[in-house]
Amino acid sequence: MGLERIFNTLITGRNVAIVGPAEYVCKELAADHGVFIDGHDVVIRLNEFFYCPEELEQFYGKKTNILSSSFWHRLNNDYPDPNGSWENLRYCIEEEYNRLPDGIWLLECYARNEFGEIYRRCGNTIRRKKLKYLNLTPELYLSVCKILCDICPLSKTPTTGLATIALVLLCRPKKLYVTGFTAYQENPWATHFGGYSRSPDPSQGRSPDPSQGWPKGFNGKTYNDSDGVEYAGAHHCFQNEAFILNFLVQTAQIEVDRFMRVLFESLNQRLLAK
Repeated sequence: MGLERIFNTLITGRNVAIVGPAEYVCKELAADHGVFIDGHDVVIRLNEFFYCPEELEQFYGKKTNILSSSFWHRLNNDYPDPNGSWENLRYCIEEEYNRLPDGIWLLECYARNEFGEIYRRCGNTIRRKKLKYLNLTPELYLSVCKILCDICPLSKTPTTGLATIALVLLCRPKKLYVTGFTAYQENPWATHFGGYSRSPDPSQGRSPDPSQGWPKGFNGKTYNDSDGVEYAGAHHCFQNEAFILNFLVQTAQIEVDRFMRVLFESLNQRLLAK
């Protein structure tokens, strides 16, 4: 059975929740939010969401049906140690797969196979846990990109979260609820809750290199937190992704938590002011 048939079987006509790791979820939302998440037919978690501290489950929930990840294990010099991914990223560390529920789907949400090397190293545990792997065909990935770029052009690879949202929308869920996303828009809380990632603090990452136009505070992935400017070296088009998420909220294609709604209403006001 091909990915599209499998994913349609999992998603079409069902209530789906996609759960990101933003810290505001456990700082701003009600303590029964996790129960609400777990009430969905399908719960999708992102990238390194193998683990949630027990005290945070009331906010982020316990249920997982699909882990959607880039499975990107090549650090592109983001860290001085070229083996850093195999020591710090949960999806590269075999023992972390023991945290996942048996039999869930591991979705590589791009048309590539970064997971192959991870499976070579971690296959014993993955097989024992009966975890199942899917990735996108080139044709399906182009459809994912099209649904996003029809809203706002993206000159770079979409983030795992945005690609997963588009893929689910293509499969026509009954409802899609999204939480734990900020698109790197300014807010008082961290990008990830404490414990989401085993990676070292971003301050230990790539040092700014003025010769390449990297400003102070640029972490190699997003932007300079101090002024919100998107730099040429950023891995993703975070401002355009924020525009897309705002559009999906405003057109009711996705439902979001109250913090996200306020965050993107603010973004919408800024866009209208331009």
